[in-house]
Amino acid sequence: MTQAVEFDDAFVKEMEEEKKKDITNVSIDGLALLKIINHCTEKIPASVSGTLLGLNVRDKLEVSNCFPLPTRKIEEDGPVQLTEEQIKEELSRYQLSVLKNYRTVNVDNNTVGWYQSTYLESYVNAVTIDTQYSYQMQFGSRCILLIFDPLRTRRGNLHLKAVRLTKKFLNAIRTSFEDTQNLDALKKKHSAKKSSDTDALRSQYPSSIEETIITQEVLTKLNFTYEDIFEQVPLEINNSHLVQSYLSNLSTHSFHQLQSSISESSLEVNDVDALLEATEFTPLSTFDNLDLSSAPFLERAIESLIESNDYLTSEQNKYQQYQRRLQQKQFFTKKKEMTADEQDFALKSVAQPNQIDALMMSNQMNQTCDSIGLFASQSVSKLYLADALFKHD
Repeated sequence: MTQAVEFDDAFVKEMEEEKKKDITNVSIDGLALLKIINHCTEKIPASVSGTLLGLNVRDKLEVSNCFPLPTRKIEEDGPVQLTEEQIKEELSRYQLSVLKNYRTVNVDNNTVGWYQSTYLESYVNAVTIDTQYSYQMQFGSRCILLIFDPLRTRRGNLHLKAVRLTKKFLNAIRTSFEDTQNLDALKKKHSAKKSSDTDALRSQYPSSIEETIITQEVLTKLNFTYEDIFEQVPLEINNSHLVQSYLSNLSTHSFHQLQSSISESSLEVNDVDALLEATEFTPLSTFDNLDLSSAPFLERAIESLIESNDYLTSEQNKYQQYQRRLQQKQFFTKKKEMTADEQDFALKSVAQPNQIDALMMSNQMNQTCDSIGLFASQSVSKLYLADALFKHD
């Protein structure tokens, strides 16, 4: 006869508090990272994405596995052109089938986020934000996005970071959605259309950010800036003890192999290239991070800034046109004898531009400038080092 297990109230309360805790850092397994790097690198220059699998352990998110998602080009090249909704349904079915297979073979199948390849800071766009928004609405704030830049990684430095949407951004979406629904209810009221759910909000959050418009009033009310869209979560790479032991033995074996090759060879120690060719020794590290060329990266970064600046200028012109229309509406409402409610409705009915595009461009420009500053400081250090070596020779 089995006996029911009763947990202490303090233990149950502690477990509930653990569920409410937010993550403070992300840990990714080395094998999962290699899968991401391989998938993103072999698909250059196309942008690819995939699903992250793992577990939430208290305040740490552990990413233990991942799998790639099929690219949209493969589906569009078929005999039948698919719509956006059909593509999303195909991706959902593919993800479910992969997760079921992982569950069958007893592999981690808990979705904890997704990854995407990027070029410079091009990931700050409406599609990425909308996808991350749907992930956080479905799985909570413990769902992250891994950004990997294969082109910048080729220069010798691993460019990988974990980001997610801030609570302030989600609050701005909720506030804008409520304002949109209130405006729709106000339009129905003034158009004399009867509706049973006029005064009731359908949902606290929209299913997509495309269903709402972030206005300047919401930004001013919440003190929201372009820096409040994404927040970066500390990221660390972990390997199992067996992998660390293998890497340690591999490094030690390579060092002893080089020592024995030098002692057995009659070549000069300074003649490194001839020594490596004669002894068939393969070095473990490359010298990509010693590359002194800086013009290609800076040129592409400046071009990206110019394009973002032009787009931001067009968004500012849209807002100036809205202000002119609003002033004209205010001028006409003062001439007419209208009640306070009618004047408020007339002013609110003026279509406002969505400020999310301007915020994204400002965020992208800010991150690109930070990348240029970091790259320039590293390049200057390399140039000083090379100059000292040349003078020494």
